[in-house]
Amino acid sequence: MSPKQNLSVKKRRFCLITTFYPPYHSGGCGLHVYHLANLLAGRGELAEAVAYYRRTLEINPEAVEAHNNLAVAIYRLGRKEEAVAHLREAMRIDPEDPAAYYNMGIILLKEGHPDQSIRYLERVLELRPGHEGARRALNSARKKAAEPYDDEDR
Repeated sequence: MSPKQNLSVKKRRFCLITTFYPPYHSGGCGLHVYHLANLLAGRGELAEAVAYYRRTLEINPEAVEAHNNLAVAIYRLGRKEEAVAHLREAMRIDPEDPAAYYNMGIILLKEGHPDQSIRYLERVLELRPGHEGARRALNSARKKAAEPYDDEDR
């Protein structure tokens, strides 16, 4: 095992061990599990990250960031409908958090629905006017929505 792999194993063990010590064994907030999921997602280990995001949500069903990051990981695994459901749940829990709106807008844009993505990207800019990623995506969505298309293309 390389030193880098060994460090990764140690990080996972630490996160798993500390997850089950107080206050986590009695519910807690699941923060360590969430951080482990983020670590795995960042390494491209999406299926494993999804499992830990789900565990985070078992501990804390109102964890907006976990719903949002789970949606991104699930979408990257090709499960659009499930991703959209988690983004909607994140928006329900915290309608003032721009991350879920941004990710919903990006998914809709990537899936060929620029007209639908516009309202989500506009909401991001209402909540965070300086969000450059949303501004660029909104410009792209508006251009794509204005383009004529054949019914066969959609």
